Amino acid sequence: MQTIHVERELAASAAFVFAQITDHAGYDRFPGVTASELIRPGTDHPNGVGAVRRIVIGPFVLQEVIERYQAPAAMAYRITRCKPLPINHKVGLINIESCGKHQCRVSWHSEFAVAVPVLGRLLGPILRQRMARGFAVILKTIEKRYQSGAEFKLLINRKDLHQHKLAEQTPEPLPPGGVRLKVDRFALTANNITYAVLGDSLSYWKFFPAEEGWGKLPVWGFADVVESACQGIAIGERIYGYFPFASELMVSPAKVNEYGFMDAAAHRRELPTVYNHYVRVANDPMYSAQRENLQAIFRPLFTTSFLLDDFLAEHDMFGAKTLILSSASSKTAISCAFLMEKFRRDRSAYELVGLTSEGNADYVKNLGCYDRVLDYSAIEQLDNSKQALFIDFAGNADLTREIHTHYADQLTHSCVAGVSHWQERAQHSNLPGPRPVMFFAPDQVTRRVAEWGQAGFAERLAIATRAFFAFVEDQIDIQEFKGPDAALKVFTDLLNGRMNPKVGYIVKFGTD
Repeated sequence: MQTIHVERELAASAAFVFAQITDHAGYDRFPGVTASELIRPGTDHPNGVGAVRRIVIGPFVLQEVIERYQAPAAMAYRITRCKPLPINHKVGLINIESCGKHQCRVSWHSEFAVAVPVLGRLLGPILRQRMARGFAVILKTIEKRYQSGAEFKLLINRKDLHQHKLAEQTPEPLPPGGVRLKVDRFALTANNITYAVLGDSLSYWKFFPAEEGWGKLPVWGFADVVESACQGIAIGERIYGYFPFASELMVSPAKVNEYGFMDAAAHRRELPTVYNHYVRVANDPMYSAQRENLQAIFRPLFTTSFLLDDFLAEHDMFGAKTLILSSASSKTAISCAFLMEKFRRDRSAYELVGLTSEGNADYVKNLGCYDRVLDYSAIEQLDNSKQALFIDFAGNADLTREIHTHYADQLTHSCVAGVSHWQERAQHSNLPGPRPVMFFAPDQVTRRVAEWGQAGFAERLAIATRAFFAFVEDQIDIQEFKGPDAALKVFTDLLNGRMNPKVGYIVKFGTD
């Protein structure tokens, strides 16, 4: 049996070191590691107990299972498979002891045997030495990364979205009662472009203040608590919520309970509460570690669609017999169509029509949510003798005018739900029929929480969300992009309309 014991004192916080060591999918950032992958997430935390990781170091391919996850103090793992040299691994234990705010002591203990008769005795000591050196290099890399203080944020020119850049973000000292959240992963969808386009008019830029003339793009995703001065919120907790396109966010928790907390930072107090609430996933009935990416992509979009569908149903679809959804391949439109199809039996009869580009038509038809799917050039095929309701997820000026002209007074309601085609953003003036009205989800959620109570609203939303996730997970290909440079490219593609509707884009921002 070979025994390895490495102990080092690092000029880095225990929380930072723990976050780096337990970021299983990010091990390829370390020297000597050519590939890393989280094969299976853990039960209570993606990187926690039960997680299975695959790491490639030179010719060796290791598969390991996490057996202990105690943030920010300890992690235990066991190698279950090793190629091309089989290993019997007894234990792998990493302990991290804080020695101050920017100092910690790390020890690594491992016991193994090379499971090859005779040859194992010769190779064991060599492998032990290489593994010990490799772990020491990893610790040194983590220390340098901490000392550099190099974090990143995306800055967008509020007057011209095409002017954007990655900039370094120097971590600020944690205020009394504050919590530092390290952003782990988030989704990028057309919804984020809506936030940017309407950033000033609907105050989206105010959530995460930036330098004069610039804005930080809001995104939805997951983060980990890496530093806490708030009683009741522990380092290592997983949090879902509204973050900036950046490496970290500091919040000032208030109204803390087992399910989450509000960010009571002074600049956010007058902003809609739905964006200021952060969820502690350990007690979240909607959370599933295996579906984290799916939740990052669809949870905010589906919530908007749930509220929009509820608003329209409350008004009996404004008497319309034809419901027309533009940008029918968009994730928000799909969410809305799913709900309108699911609940139609309890409502007045209507036809669901999806408008999309020719290239996306087959994909949209195969979803099975729409009664009819038409190319944008086929609007004349719609029967304008029947009253219609238009839900605009695109924000295209020419399309809006064409729909309004085609239906005129037969259009009972025109609802603006997104501006994915932001460069052709509609100017709503001198249009036949009703004036388009922007749907603002926070207004509807405030009304429903008041009527149903917080628990009642959460229960209704959770039931609908789980049904939708079961439907949509086979309809989408989720792809991850690691690091700020890859994140910037995804945002640029999104901005320029180069996204595939069949793909869900997840950014793992990290500290690469």
